[in-house]
Amino acid sequence: MHRMFKKKTKKDEETKMDMDTSEDAEMKDAAATNKQEEQPPTAPAAAAPPSNPPSLMDDEDDEEEEEPDDTKEEDEVNENIGSQQLRLKKYSKLKKQAYPSEPFSAGEAQWLLKVYPYGSPNARPGYVSMFLTIADPKKMPFGWYKRAEFTLSVVNQLDPSKTYQKPLEHLFREGTSDWGLSAFFSLQDLQETAGFLVDDTAIFQVDVEVFRAPSQSWAWTSWDSKKETGFVGIKNQGATCYLNSLLQALYHIGTFRKAVYLMPTRNDTPEESIPLALQRIFYRLQFDNDASGTKELTAAFGWNRRQSFIQQDVQELNRVFCDNLEAKMKGTISEGMVERLFRGQLLKFIRCKHVDYESKRTEPFYDVSLNVKGMDNVYSSLDDYVAVETLSGDNKYDAGVHGLQDAEMGCAFLTLPPVLELHLKRFIYDPEYDRNCKVPSFILALRY
Repeated sequence: MHRMFKKKTKKDEETKMDMDTSEDAEMKDAAATNKQEEQPPTAPAAAAPPSNPPSLMDDEDDEEEEEPDDTKEEDEVNENIGSQQLRLKKYSKLKKQAYPSEPFSAGEAQWLLKVYPYGSPNARPGYVSMFLTIADPKKMPFGWYKRAEFTLSVVNQLDPSKTYQKPLEHLFREGTSDWGLSAFFSLQDLQETAGFLVDDTAIFQVDVEVFRAPSQSWAWTSWDSKKETGFVGIKNQGATCYLNSLLQALYHIGTFRKAVYLMPTRNDTPEESIPLALQRIFYRLQFDNDASGTKELTAAFGWNRRQSFIQQDVQELNRVFCDNLEAKMKGTISEGMVERLFRGQLLKFIRCKHVDYESKRTEPFYDVSLNVKGMDNVYSSLDDYVAVETLSGDNKYDAGVHGLQDAEMGCAFLTLPPVLELHLKRFIYDPEYDRNCKVPSFILALRY
């Protein structure tokens, strides 16, 4: 960005700015007495490609080497750079509303510079608010994002070297299509410092460079999850993504979270108590601004550092997890909560086809293990789970006094719990390689 941005002025060091992550006020047209004049800057001229020294050629080869063509690369760079000015006349008569610039292009998107001469709604009084925004977010393609580095400026018309500038960066996408400063520049400085307000006219400018492919590290380190979504994540210790997914799923079950908070843990220590460690994680997920860690919880599991780098069975972990919580909840107001939330009833049966004989039993379940391989979605996996299997030939059913009989074996759901846990068997044993292999694809589709 050094190609377009000037150094910060002393004013930049003296004035503390407030970031405004989103500004929702509708843009209105400028007053008729204040005609906006746009002065799009002239794009920098492309540098001439450097001339190459003549190549060494054999006597028998008279062909000349082609000089590299840098024009395409230079044009692509220029397409990602844009700039726009907004000149506001009769400043003292402007209303307290948004004044947008004309749209301009950068990085295959249309942008606007938007200025509130007397501050945006809910902004700190006495400041000019200034934002860069996508011109029409509804016209952007699904899943769009634009990483942009940009500088907001108020131009000093008498001495350009004293122009006040503020460099920013943001990942623009659906829901956060504008970014800027609600307290960009002091109204007092604008009115009293020579050069910023000349003949009751102020000039604002934005310079933008758009990066089409933001690196994952930039996107994640620059993204404020709490501010954007209201939620935070969980740190990965090494190979604990399965644990983090389970914890996030359990945390978002409000009744379960409340029952966890009500467990008595006053005399516990988090490195030795799974319930207390879980309470602390849930609290951080709910109230902290940064991602939560899980080291206290894994320590309570009895894991060492090496075990944090080994993929565990999430279904088995969930059962051990909930069994421990159930034991802790006994004798408290939360007793039986795990069972009431996750327990269902399953009927398993074997029915003979040619004699009147049937064996059946009722079993409780806390989760349902579904096959993934060869399934289109979760509905086909559930159909496969309750599909009837025929027992015949060498696999006939021993019906006691009736001897070996052809039979049908299957199961049916008698009751479903309020929260149905589905365990997707994404890993299956491959006898050829003598190890578990991951099923390549599966579409989880649920309709409500």
